[in-house]
Amino acid sequence: RYMAAVRRLCNRGIVLNNGQMFFDGTTSDAVDHYLQIGIEKYAATSVAELPRMSKCTGKIQYLDVEFLDKENNPILPRSGGFLRVRFKINVKETYEGCGFSMAIYDSQGSQMMTFPTYALMDDFLLEQGVQYVSCDIPRLPLTLGCYKIGVWAGVKRESADHIDSLIPLDVQDDDFFRKGRNVSSVTTGRVVLCDYNWNVR
Repeated sequence: RYMAAVRRLCNRGIVLNNGQMFFDGTTSDAVDHYLQIGIEKYAATSVAELPRMSKCTGKIQYLDVEFLDKENNPILPRSGGFLRVRFKINVKETYEGCGFSMAIYDSQGSQMMTFPTYALMDDFLLEQGVQYVSCDIPRLPLTLGCYKIGVWAGVKRESADHIDSLIPLDVQDDDFFRKGRNVSSVTTGRVVLCDYNWNVR
C-alpha cells in the first residue's frame, strides 16, 4: 500500500514470505519482488462462466483475463503504472468488423471510464478459434481501491458477448504524480487521476 513512500525513504529492502527471507537488495527491486508475491493471489480471473447480458449472439466469447506489464509478465495493477489487460477469447467463425470495449466501474457500480475500439476507428478481422485481444493503458489513472471491469465484444456492432462489471480489478497504491508520495487516502477508489500543472503569474 505504501510503495511510493518505501521507494522514496529506503535505500535497501528485505522481503519476507511465510517468515522466510525471499529477497534482499535495492529498494526498487524489493518492491517489485514484494508485488510479485501478491500476483499468485491475483491469478487470472476465469470469466467463461460469468453471467452474460441478454441478447448476445455468442459469436465471440470472453474466456479469461490477465493483467500484464509491457513484456507480458503478470503484475498487480498499480496507480500510475502501465497496465495491459489481456483477454482470451473464443471466436466461433471468421468475422470481419469486430470490435471491443472495456469499462471500469467503482465499488458502487458507477462507470468511471471506458475504452472502446470504435472510438479509435479500429475494426478487426478475427479468425476462428482461440485468440488474445488486449487493451494497453500507459498510466493507470486510478487510486488505490477495488474496481470492477465490464467487457463487450461485437461483430459489425451486433453484441456478441457482454459481461457487465463483474471482473475484479484491485489497484495498488503508488506514486502516480512521481513526487515521491502516494495520493491522499481520502480519494481511495473514488477518483480518476490525470497529469496536470498549476501556474501562478
